[in-house]
Amino acid sequence: MSITFNIYYTGKNNNAKKFAKEMLSSGIVDKIRAEKGNQKYEYFYPAEDEQTVFVRFSLI
Repeated sequence: MSITFNIYYTGKNNNAKKFAKEMLSSGIVDKIRAEKGNQKYEYFYPAEDEQTVFVRFSLI
């Protein structure tokens, strides 16, 4: 059985997207994805909201 978390990060001046890009470029996301029990860790950008990042991750 897995648990899926859905998180919306919202900020001004594209700070949410900057946060996601920093997480990716720094290697933190790779470390999260490599953790035991991690099934998925993904970022999405809502088409209707330029200031928000949607994160979905699943754990077993």
